[in-house]
Amino acid sequence: MRLELQKAYPKKTDVNKKIKQLYGFCKHEIDKSSIEDYKLYIAELVNESNIQNDNKYISLANILLSDKYQRIGDYDNAINTINQSIKLTGKNLSDSLQIMNFTHKANVFKFYDKNDSSLVYFNKAIVLGEKSKQYMPLGYAYDGLSSLYSNQGNLIESIKTELKSLEIATKYNFTQLEISNLIGLGWLYLKTENYEKSLDFFFKAQNKFNEEKIDNIELECDIFRFIGLNYSRNGNVQEGNLYNQKAINCYKLSGNLLLASDVLNTIGANYLRQGQFEKSIPYFEELINNSKELKHRGIEIYGNINLSSAFIETNNLNKGEVLLYDILKDTINPEILSKDLEKIVYQNLSDLYDRKKMYKKSLENYKKFKFLEDSLQSSQKLKEVADIETKYQTELKEKENLQLKAEKAEQAELIALESKRKWQMAGGMAMAFVGLGVFGFYHRRNKKQKTVIENLQKELHHRVKNNLAIIDTFIEVVKDEFDSEAIDIKLTELQNRIDSINEVHKQLYASNDVTNLNLKKYIDTLANNVQQSFHVKGVSVEQYIAENIQISPEKSFPMGLIVNEFLTNSYKYAFNEDGGKISIKLEEIGNKINLSLSDNGKGLPNNVSMVNANTFGLRIMKLLTEQLKGNFKLSNNNGVTLFIEFPK
Repeated sequence: MRLELQKAYPKKTDVNKKIKQLYGFCKHEIDKSSIEDYKLYIAELVNESNIQNDNKYISLANILLSDKYQRIGDYDNAINTINQSIKLTGKNLSDSLQIMNFTHKANVFKFYDKNDSSLVYFNKAIVLGEKSKQYMPLGYAYDGLSSLYSNQGNLIESIKTELKSLEIATKYNFTQLEISNLIGLGWLYLKTENYEKSLDFFFKAQNKFNEEKIDNIELECDIFRFIGLNYSRNGNVQEGNLYNQKAINCYKLSGNLLLASDVLNTIGANYLRQGQFEKSIPYFEELINNSKELKHRGIEIYGNINLSSAFIETNNLNKGEVLLYDILKDTINPEILSKDLEKIVYQNLSDLYDRKKMYKKSLENYKKFKFLEDSLQSSQKLKEVADIETKYQTELKEKENLQLKAEKAEQAELIALESKRKWQMAGGMAMAFVGLGVFGFYHRRNKKQKTVIENLQKELHHRVKNNLAIIDTFIEVVKDEFDSEAIDIKLTELQNRIDSINEVHKQLYASNDVTNLNLKKYIDTLANNVQQSFHVKGVSVEQYIAENIQISPEKSFPMGLIVNEFLTNSYKYAFNEDGGKISIKLEEIGNKINLSLSDNGKGLPNNVSMVNANTFGLRIMKLLTEQLKGNFKLSNNNGVTLFIEFPK
């Protein structure tokens, strides 16, 4: 056991007191310790709580660990850990603790921009809080919901909800919640550029904090941070940076690199706006270092964009170029690199190449910037869905007619050539130029409309992806309602099937080609999803798939479900405690795709016929193979092997 953990409490301390001291130690270390050390501390807290059969502190330990995972950007473990706490608390622990669980899960979803899921759990927390009259956790649930509304740009609802939280805090004398509410209201008025009213709320929070002598360093850091932000946005940059520096020092003391990074970005941006580009560079560089330590790619991208701007302005063009192309690696993941940020990257690249006097590259990137800007600003695109295909086909016919007319005109000129050769040659050339001009006009117009169609298709994939994510959230809510491992397993399998469909829409939305899907990347993601669902130790998945094999979306749906079903059955039934290996091999031979799935597990029972095997999973895979118009072959030798051949 590490020395820090041994110092957390004396050896002869009373057990109940020891658990409380250890819990306080874990809260204190959440930002200061590595995830490996922190898991050790939480394990010790859980162990001591188990000795006393104290499920309350086991649940609180899970909340802390989930919070730690959130802070380092590990979404899956953050959700899985809080789910364990929700299940535990559902077994007749206090309503107050369950409200805390729901609120924390909502905050995790909010942190990762899963707003629909976040709203579901904030509402669950509020309904339970009002029913049970547990006002402190209810107040924090309203406070979190206000922040969600703010993130969505719904400032009116956000202010109303924050005032509900403040009403609870003042009525029941919850001082720290009241200070948090005052900061929240100040932030909301800051977003509306009401700087005077915003600053008034921040100073009220600071006065309350000092008068009550609150022992909460994070709250003090937040006060410094928001006062600094107010001054910075109101043009009083010098005063703003004084408070921002206080906030940075405070967050470093608390160990909160995430919020320290936010303040570093504020100071760097202040210097950028003032034209003091050299001064901004160290702040963005420190922000990027923090983001790498946090393993938070989103924050790193913000830092890289701002640092690239500083490098461009200080003529460090090669450094800026490296940063910008590093960012563009994330265009495949729109959840990390949004179109708004991608647009700024191309704008910066255009400026950079202009300064390098590489005007062709500058123009290419400017066109990409303008295309993204136009596509983001255009609110009319969805209205064009109904008639865009008709217009496209009409334009093609018009182009063909124009070409026929041009050919007839050219034939007439040839007949008259003998008598008026000199003049008609000039006329013929003129007609040719007109024809080329008309052809070029319609070609460009058709190309532009084709681009619009592709963008609309991508928008459709994006919307389907979001709708499937909402269905996934509803299933997650149902899982919380039942304390049954069997139901949990079945619903997890259903979620994996939905994920295999959803992944197609995610990748097509992120791809430049909406008609084909990269199979290696698709199956990589499916295998990873199933692996995370079962957590079976010692099982490895080996893949033999070429990088460039592509398939149409309509073929990818049934094929992905087959892969998902086989992997699920292998993880559930194939292996004992020694683990094993699953193999996925996919080849493109001529106009056919050969898919081979195998495991080296127990194999099918001896009484199951290879020809007539009719379990639920095998029935699904057979039906999906029929949908692919493929051949299905199952063998049972040193494990199970499934071979499917289908036309591409």
